[in-house]
Amino acid sequence: MRPLIVAIGFALVAARTVPDARDETQADELAWPLPAMKAAALGRPFAAANVAWLKTIQLIGSADYERRGFPTLDGWLEVITSLDPSFEDPYFLGATLLVTDSSRTLAVERLLARGEAAAPDVFSFALMRGFVAQFGALDPQAAAAHYRRAAAMKNAPSYLTAHAERLERERVGCANVFDDLSRVSVSPAAQAASLERSGAIFEHCVAGMIRRAAVQYRMQTGRPATVAALVKEGTIEDPPRPPGRCWTIEHDRPRLIDCLDEPP
Repeated sequence: MRPLIVAIGFALVAARTVPDARDETQADELAWPLPAMKAAALGRPFAAANVAWLKTIQLIGSADYERRGFPTLDGWLEVITSLDPSFEDPYFLGATLLVTDSSRTLAVERLLARGEAAAPDVFSFALMRGFVAQFGALDPQAAAAHYRRAAAMKNAPSYLTAHAERLERERVGCANVFDDLSRVSVSPAAQAASLERSGAIFEHCVAGMIRRAAVQYRMQTGRPATVAALVKEGTIEDPPRPPGRCWTIEHDRPRLIDCLDEPP
């Protein structure tokens, strides 16, 4: 108990070094500075990582924080895994929650690579790198390579080899997203989180397919793509969408809008 009490104390000291901000809520979300955490840890970085993880869990539980896309989560994960590179839970939950954020895919991949370097014989890191490649980067070949590496490790799930083989044969597709999410997981908690976000992951997949088709269309025709043009050309099938929502493309980037506002 004493290490935890000490850790809470130095965590509060480190938190006070965060610069003031006008919005107190957003200031409270900022990751505690890693140099200050290391200095205050007094030789107990693992305890410091646990305290930072408790704070991160508190943030993740906020509906507003989730609605805004977990804006500082990658910073918290960087602090936690720098203090304790072998602490698995932050890597896996972070990868699940940030997998649809293309701007942070590389950051998540770097974090998972750090975890795998710290525990090279633990299959779950390679599996989660496959998860990010498949559902985040939408790169089935890279995902298959990670899954094959994981499959060769001790205690790896038996389905990984067959899953990798299927991805190697397929182009990027979204039809199997929900089935794959129910299987590709390192823990019940990570599986629950990925299934809870399955709608967002499926939407991310569909948007990625439209985006690649739009870029190809513009390069071939010199004109910006529309969803109708892509469907008419047979480049894509009519993409799935929620009721009352329609896909539109702006500067090669697809997004969902209310159908009544869909441009002609």
